[in-house]
Order: sequence, then C-alpha cells, then structure tokens
Amino acid sequence: MLDFEKPLFEIKNKIESLKESQEKNDVDLQEEIEML
Repeated sequence: MLDFEKPLFEIKNKIESLKESQEKNDVDLQEEIEML
C-alpha cells in the first residue's frame, strides 16, 4: 500500500463501519457518511 492510499483506506473502513452500525442500531448516520 502506498502512502497516499492509507488515508483513503482508513476513510473507506470508517464508512463501512458507520454503515454497519447504522444497520445494527437502526440509526441514521447518513450525514456522517456523506461528510466522509
């Protein structure tokens, strides 16, 4: 993984984590996801 790819990878993981939390907890986190 190249240096410039690391932040993108972290953001992608954060988005996936937020989506999972949203589904599990029936919470709307779309605004946070869109900000990323």
